[in-house]
Amino acid sequence: LTYRTRFYNNSGMGFGGNMFNSPFLVVKDIDRDGKNEIVFTDSDGDIVVMKVNALNDIRTDKIVRTGYISSSSFINTGDFNNDGQEDIAILLQAVPEVDVAPYNRVIIFNFSGTSLNVSYDNAFVDPAVEFRSTFQRASNALKFFDIDGDFKQELLLFTYPYAYVIKNQGIGGEVVSYDENINTNAILIEDFDGNGIPEIAYPYGNTIKFFEFDQTRSFAPSIISAFSRNESQVVINFQGTSTKYYIYRGTSDSTLVLYDSVSSQSYTDINVTLNTTYWYRIEGQTSSFRASTKSFKVFHHSPAKFLSAGVRSSNSVEVTFSGKMRKEVDDPAGLFLIKGTRKVPVSSYSPSGESSFQLTFDEELLPGVNSVVLSGLVDLYGSPVPSDTARFSYSPGSPVAQFFVESFRIIDNYTVSITFNLEPDPATALQTTNYQFSPDNRATSVTQSPGDAKTVILGLKGAKPVGALGREYTLTIKGVRSSQTTGNVAINQNAGATIVLTSTSANLDDMYVYPSPADRSRHTSLTFANLPRYVDIIIFNLDGKRIAEFSESDGNGGIDWNMKDSEGQPVPSGVYIFRASMTDGKGSEVSVKTGKLVVIN
Repeated sequence: LTYRTRFYNNSGMGFGGNMFNSPFLVVKDIDRDGKNEIVFTDSDGDIVVMKVNALNDIRTDKIVRTGYISSSSFINTGDFNNDGQEDIAILLQAVPEVDVAPYNRVIIFNFSGTSLNVSYDNAFVDPAVEFRSTFQRASNALKFFDIDGDFKQELLLFTYPYAYVIKNQGIGGEVVSYDENINTNAILIEDFDGNGIPEIAYPYGNTIKFFEFDQTRSFAPSIISAFSRNESQVVINFQGTSTKYYIYRGTSDSTLVLYDSVSSQSYTDINVTLNTTYWYRIEGQTSSFRASTKSFKVFHHSPAKFLSAGVRSSNSVEVTFSGKMRKEVDDPAGLFLIKGTRKVPVSSYSPSGESSFQLTFDEELLPGVNSVVLSGLVDLYGSPVPSDTARFSYSPGSPVAQFFVESFRIIDNYTVSITFNLEPDPATALQTTNYQFSPDNRATSVTQSPGDAKTVILGLKGAKPVGALGREYTLTIKGVRSSQTTGNVAINQNAGATIVLTSTSANLDDMYVYPSPADRSRHTSLTFANLPRYVDIIIFNLDGKRIAEFSESDGNGGIDWNMKDSEGQPVPSGVYIFRASMTDGKGSEVSVKTGKLVVIN
């Protein structure tokens, strides 16, 4: 030791304090002024840059306040932008005792004079906190290196149990490679075989694998759509950067085999059988590198088509299709009533059966023939319904009184509000036996809404829950009549008296798993409930090994796991970790939630 000095953190005291709680720092001339800087972080997320003017003159030069309270940090430098200037990469780790959903934050930045230039700022889920009682240590590492020979240094981020490669794509950083079950505090890169392309060491437990990346590598394709086009074809559309794509197919996600290959970004499978579920996986290849999508399924069927339309009131019509329909309408603008040269948009729509919708408009129908355009609809299994125009006659001269369900809302899993077009008769509307469920369920109470005489509140306490639970209930109302003042009209049969109780959540905030613990002697599966439309779920054991994975995409808000691994074997008793990622329907991750579940044999 030739010299020792002391310097102080002048960044100010934040909520997390300003302690130097991480042993990692870098010493480098990052602003190319001939003097080194010392870069480190403190516990309230401040990035502190100290200028080394001399051994006895080390002063605070710059402070970047991230506002991210961290338990530790990792730092490295490299030329991420290929501009000859050092960029700084910092991995900030959450405080498990503070953060409800711990995550890591990665920031890549540099300075131009006193200006801060951020190239990348992103959050990554931190499931390592779930394993700290099992593992002695969850390791992390990051390193800059030009792994593909394009004169830009990529950032390699290994944060247990994941490994990422982040590349500058010209408009910021993007994750171009991803792997799992990695736990290391160092990153080894070397051209061991002397071919001019460096190998990266990926440690998987007791095994180390070496991978090469090149400039023409392929990234995992993104699925855009997959559906039955007609009775003899399944169509899969995807995006990717590969020159060739391999199609894997099977009857389950564990029986996928190489099936075909294409050079385009669309594939049509003509060797299919009606009413059969097929599993697929798309693998992209460029040169010697391959990357694939997650497995996904398509139920091959005859896509639904428009069949008929019938007037239900002076401003509503019921449209019926040849097959089961998705209960949500993604683009209501595709549904409108034509009045001369005007388009009257639909004001509300509600399922009136498995294969029908009731459409209501703010304006009354025209006397004579009316036309309602139906476009942008999708059937239950994801196949686009051909655009069509429903034409029907309406005669306002002597209307027949109609009494039907105008709308409904799932308030929570045990409460449903039902609004009729007319005020109902309390003597019939408040009888629980007039509300019949399929599959088996029951209403345990019915009350009239205090603020709306047309609305009743259905209670299911003590019965089975409904909503975003992965199962669909059909509720049929029989025997209910409108009030005496509205003509004591009997409720319509079938259309207007049948509703389908299903929903999806807007995000993962209220997602939950039940039952947990799941006792196999009493339960055949457990349910992930309150899910958004598109969710991918991965199950890990406490060793970090992936056990099973599956996806929700049918819009019923839930999915069941049969407590078996990817090979179809029952999992042993124990605690398991799930990782649920909400996607945008094209495979791009929007948000992530992790949690625990328990299986008992």
